[in-house]
Amino acid sequence: MNHVFYHSADLDGHCGGAVVRYHLEKLGEPYAMHPIDYGDDFRAHFLDITPKDNVFLVDWSPEPEDFEALLRLLVDSTKVIWLDHHERRITEVLDHLMGTDLNADMPGNATSFDDGLSGC
Repeated sequence: MNHVFYHSADLDGHCGGAVVRYHLEKLGEPYAMHPIDYGDDFRAHFLDITPKDNVFLVDWSPEPEDFEALLRLLVDSTKVIWLDHHERRITEVLDHLMGTDLNADMPGNATSFDDGLSGC
């Protein structure tokens, strides 16, 4: 299953989520769309996610502690694909992870940031 968390409060999030959904449908991949906004209880969605699922974060970034909890839930078998153009929040999350055992030990970790692009 693919879980797509998209920022529900603006068009970047809706459009970016729609693009991810379009490609998952084209590939015949199952998915669940999760509209989310800052201040929402992200961890409440963890009950829906299994270790074999993929998680997309589109134009939205969780609190650093919530991102860490997500990675710990999914550490062995899941991909987290994080598509966001808000550098400050990304930096906060990455700085937080540097203080944990998750900083670079997870296989397949990659970070890329392009501030010239938005969700759509």
